[in-house]
Amino acid sequence: MQLETLVSMRSVCPIPELDEIVPMNENKQQVVVVTGPMAWISKSLGIQPWGQVLILALIGSGILVWNKLDSIDKHLTQNDISIKTLPLELSKELLSQAETDVKFGRLDRAARVLDSANAFLIKASVKKLDAPPQYFQDTRDSLNSISEGSTDTGVQTSVHTSRVLLATYRSALEPSPKISGKETRLEAPADPAQAFEKTAGRTVIDVHFTDNRQEILNLASHSFAQDFTFEGPIILAHGATQTLDGIHWRDVVFVGAHIKYLGGNLDLQYVHFVNCTFDISPSPHGNQFLDYAALAQNKFSTTPPS
Repeated sequence: MQLETLVSMRSVCPIPELDEIVPMNENKQQVVVVTGPMAWISKSLGIQPWGQVLILALIGSGILVWNKLDSIDKHLTQNDISIKTLPLELSKELLSQAETDVKFGRLDRAARVLDSANAFLIKASVKKLDAPPQYFQDTRDSLNSISEGSTDTGVQTSVHTSRVLLATYRSALEPSPKISGKETRLEAPADPAQAFEKTAGRTVIDVHFTDNRQEILNLASHSFAQDFTFEGPIILAHGATQTLDGIHWRDVVFVGAHIKYLGGNLDLQYVHFVNCTFDISPSPHGNQFLDYAALAQNKFSTTPPS
């Protein structure tokens, strides 16, 4: 009777086979069985699942920190660029203020503001801060506007100084020419005709004078009437002076020269200035020459084309 009862109960509630029993730990609690990649890592590298989760969390945190640092680095780079170009932005703002002052008749203040703008132009030139060509065009236009707005002596003097500094700044940014060919070294002021004859077939005149106020070429005896043209060489002046008046200049590059222009007859064709300084007499022709230098133009002539 009891045996039959047991058989009957087994048929109603079958006892699970050994391989179907849910694993239990010693405290008779269900054990979590890990499968998949985490199980493979656990068996292969001996890293427990909780350790794998911690590693993944650390990697994720590292990626977030890296992205944040990269963002900070880009931000600092942008700030560094902004700081470097700050003198240019300040000079533009000051010129704009000077235009407003001239418009409302505040001429003394306009002259002082221009002097402040000139200080920033000097800084930009000394530091050789990179500036787009549009900066020079915009600055030239602002100076023209200020000059046309007032005939006040103080304003006109400050505007002329700004023009000279703008040309000097552009010259500081001009790339040095590639020098090839033979050199002719001048030790004293030379007659231009003799110098040109000596430099025939050569591309460089290397000037070393003991007095940097000396003229590279003595042009006092020449004028347009004689139609003298100086063509072709690169002049490394090392601080020596060259007055441009009275000569047709063709394909000449002045490097490190002190350039003087007195407002007389002048013809420039593809003449460029690298690291030069300028002593220009205030005059309409002087302003035109300074525009030529500041905008790195290729042609300038005081005589209208025939």
